[in-house]
Amino acid sequence: MTRHPTDADESEEKEDGRGVGKSAAVFLPACRTFCNLLPPFTVYTAVAACGPTRGQAPAQKTGGRALQAFIHIGTEKTGTTSIQAMLQANRANLLGQGVAYLKSPGLRSHRELAAYCMRADRFDDFFKANFITTAEERAAYRAKFLKRFLSELAHLPPAVHTVLASSEHFHSRLLHQDEMETLRQLFAPLCERITVITYLRPQVDTAISDYSTALKCGHVASLHDFVHSRCVPDNPYYNYQEYLQKWAGVFGRENLRVRLFDRAEFVNGDLLQDFLAQLTPGLAEFVNTGLAPQNRSLDQLGQCLLKAVNRHLPQFIEGLGFNELNMDLVRLISVRAAGPSPQLEQELRKAVQARFAAGNEQVRREYFPQRPRLFAQDAATEELPVRRPALDPAQEALLGEVINLLAQALKRQVRENMRSDMALG
Repeated sequence: MTRHPTDADESEEKEDGRGVGKSAAVFLPACRTFCNLLPPFTVYTAVAACGPTRGQAPAQKTGGRALQAFIHIGTEKTGTTSIQAMLQANRANLLGQGVAYLKSPGLRSHRELAAYCMRADRFDDFFKANFITTAEERAAYRAKFLKRFLSELAHLPPAVHTVLASSEHFHSRLLHQDEMETLRQLFAPLCERITVITYLRPQVDTAISDYSTALKCGHVASLHDFVHSRCVPDNPYYNYQEYLQKWAGVFGRENLRVRLFDRAEFVNGDLLQDFLAQLTPGLAEFVNTGLAPQNRSLDQLGQCLLKAVNRHLPQFIEGLGFNELNMDLVRLISVRAAGPSPQLEQELRKAVQARFAAGNEQVRREYFPQRPRLFAQDAATEELPVRRPALDPAQEALLGEVINLLAQALKRQVRENMRSDMALG
């Protein structure tokens, strides 16, 4: 009934991520001797006990050269999955141009970097999925990861001048500046410059798109309740002013490259080309950017299906791990029911976006002083096409009842199988 997530599952991983691959989805081996040398937030490296300040001071050289690093913070629903898919598919092409998209934190999304940097008293779904529940297991995991990470940096090909890391979990998991500082210290001893790249889009649009991801990760709330309760300035996930201030306080305002998630603002009107241009001008000429869209939203039918599935076949079973049936259904529905997602009522859209007016104005003044407003068009006042619901409320309720009956039948069958096995044993 259960299994552990793998890298193949990462295409639908977002806010609540589901692990980092087969190697980390089992009990991590103990590295006690090495771990005991590491205080919870000390970054041990072979070249320095801690990094230089703000990523600008002289760095230790690796193989006779100092590197530059780019850290991509994948804010919610700004094409992060597509960017990562492009980077993974073109890893060899990038390496030929001197750009190393790191492997040790993950083949596609660098989820493990975020996990490593989280405070020792914070355990999220990543640790639960990998059965890391104690301080000792946490220390062993950190030591093992650090060894892999430093080994990769130490053995980069001589022609590499740039290293790149990308994760949506930098945004959702690293909430405190000491966690961001831990990330900075991983790169600073070997990198003479660290640049942070991030994209912004209107908060209400982010929340509506995020709802599909939340359902894929096990949530059961309605769209209205999800957006109304979560998309608030007190939530650092949506408060761009607070978000940028924290990262600028660690990496330096001059090292933040803030972009708008707007086709009109992209280089050649293309997100992937725009991202590559932030790394090296002309890099897109050597990279295949013609990839299919990734992590698409769910249409109304898909949202109704997943709400019912999550309610009656929960994604995580305490003591057993992730529910394989739930995950299989999530993958099936995500592919077969991808499409335009339902929208909020216009008045609610306006009210939600208005919550961020003051903070967005501060972001505009700081990073986009040439623009009359932060976003080209107020998303809350944009007239959106009215989509006919795939299901009316009665049909949605019926769907939930059907899935509930199937779930109960499955549970009875599992219990009967267990009793039969015990009798035979």
